[in-house]
Formats: sequence, C-alpha cells, structure tokens
Amino acid sequence: MGMEISPQIAAITNVTPNHLNIHKDFEEYIDAKKNIFKHQDENGILVLNYDNEITRSCGKEANGKVVFFSSKEKLDNGYIVDDDIVKECNDKVTKHIISIDDIILRGKHNLENIATALAITSTLVDTDVAVEAIKEFKSDDHRFKINKINDNIIIDDSYNSSYESVIGGINLIKKMPNRKVIILGDILELGKYSYKIHNKILRKVKKIPNSTILLVGNQFRTSRFRQFSDVDELIKYLNNKTFYDTLFYIKGSRKIGLEKVVEMLKK
Repeated sequence: MGMEISPQIAAITNVTPNHLNIHKDFEEYIDAKKNIFKHQDENGILVLNYDNEITRSCGKEANGKVVFFSSKEKLDNGYIVDDDIVKECNDKVTKHIISIDDIILRGKHNLENIATALAITSTLVDTDVAVEAIKEFKSDDHRFKINKINDNIIIDDSYNSSYESVIGGINLIKKMPNRKVIILGDILELGKYSYKIHNKILRKVKKIPNSTILLVGNQFRTSRFRQFSDVDELIKYLNNKTFYDTLFYIKGSRKIGLEKVVEMLKK
C-alpha cells in the first residue's frame, strides 16, 4: 500500500477477491493493485483487461496511455481474442497476430495472457520477434503442465488457484471427449467471499459430462461430490483405483499440496 513509484509499463489482468488474509477488505486490495500504475506519468503505458469491470474502470484513473485487451468485445483499439486468434486492433482495423494452432500452450485463458504480453512489449520488441518467442513458450511445472502417462493424461495445474484460472481450465477440458477425473482443492485467501466463489465453481463443474469430481479441503460445501479432508486421504483413495484412458485435471491453492497427487499418478 505504501508504493511511491510505478513501472513505466504496467498491466492488470484481473481483479477479483484474493489475498484477503493480508488486506482488511476487498477495497484495500483493489487500492493496492492500483499502485502499479498510480505513480506513472503521462508517458506511462497501462495494459488492462476490458472484460473485467474493475480493471476497465482503472483506465479512467491512468495518467498515461491505456491499452485494453478483450476476449469478449470487438475493440476499436487494443488486442482481442477472436475465434482462437489474437488480433491487434488499430482504428477498427484488425490484424491477425497469432492463433491457438501456432502455440504449445492450451486454453483461451492463455490467449488472453498472450494478448497481454503483446500489449506490454509492443514498444519494446518487434511483434514478429515476440510471436516467435511465444510459439516456443512452454508452461512451467504445475502450471497447466500436460503429462501423458501410459493411457492417461494428467493436466497438472496445482501451483496455485483463483476463480478465473479454475474456470479457464474447466472450459478447456469440458470440450475433451475423455473420461475425466477433476480434482479441485480449496482456493485460499478469499475471506468472506469464499463460500460464494466455491459455490460458483461447483455449479460449473456439475455440468461437465463424463466426469468424476473429487474435492480436497473444507471450503467446497456440498454433498454431491466426494470430499477429502487432505491430500493424504485423497492419495489413499486413488491408490485403490485403476484408471485408463482418463484425463485428470488437478487444481488448487499451493498450500493444499496437490502436487503430491500429481507425482503419485505419474508413478
């Protein structure tokens, strides 16, 4: 909260309830986020998500140039994700930059991340150079890392969790024909918003066909799906099961320790 300097180029991709264990409320968290651009001068560049109401409104407070990106709207200027293609928009004229077919990363949320990266680096490197680097970029361990083990696919997204990242992962895997085992750990640091957000996720996952939902922690309040108090209890359950031609999606806050489940399934 005490920042007195902001970077010349800054970006805010989303603002939703998070880190409320160290902020007194959501408003203080929003104010903390704004510090990243609050002290820019007229030469600063601020990249914002047009689709998030809070980040969009930040544009009104910017001191310098604002560049928006969107996966829902056709912008006159900025970057958009349209039909799985990232496009640059200048005065309502769009230019194809890169497609989902060109990259290793999967999911619409990663196209949004690419749009953000292109907006941030547009004044620093040639777009063609940036595109070549993006084509070769691979996810780190535990960040939507896809592992193929025998007949099974393990999508390891266990590093951390938020509502947006969970929904992004779910939206991708629900299109896949495989039998699915979806393992979700609690999202921590949500404060008073915890029940509401976990319940929204439950409403989403129950619509996924051909899936088994396994929950770890105490924030998902439901009797519809099997729940486990901790990772060790889940591992004991999985060790007694046999899986083939199954897609596992594993997602949860870092403190839940779901990477242990990934390592067990990879053996």
